[in-house]
Amino acid sequence: MTFKLLLFVAAMASLANAECPPMSDLPVMYTSSQFNCARTWYGVGGDHPIQGCNHCHLADEPFDDPDGLDFSSEEGKNFPVGSLMVLPGCTMYLFEDYDFGGRMYEFTSGTHSNVNGPWKAACADGFRYDLYTFR
Repeated sequence: MTFKLLLFVAAMASLANAECPPMSDLPVMYTSSQFNCARTWYGVGGDHPIQGCNHCHLADEPFDDPDGLDFSSEEGKNFPVGSLMVLPGCTMYLFEDYDFGGRMYEFTSGTHSNVNGPWKAACADGFRYDLYTFR
């Protein structure tokens, strides 16, 4: 029984700690007619890509951000962003407050393994962001 429990704990830990994939693994298209611009992970980021792009209990899979997404969290809430990858030709803007308010964080093409926003959230720290990506 102890061995099975230890095996289960080890398997769960492997799901929690990942590493950022190569950029070529991200889909270029979000739909057949809309580009994908970024991928966001909710788990706590890491200083190096091998330590970032982690999952958390909120979502088993990362979230893809399509071109032109313009979104704000609900009042009193924020969304965790531990790591993100921005595809070539895109820029992601995350904001500290609602309706493009507060400090703006700009992320250009590449792997950003340790984003962790300014607001405490479940898993990684988050943004109350209005998010706009474009190609």
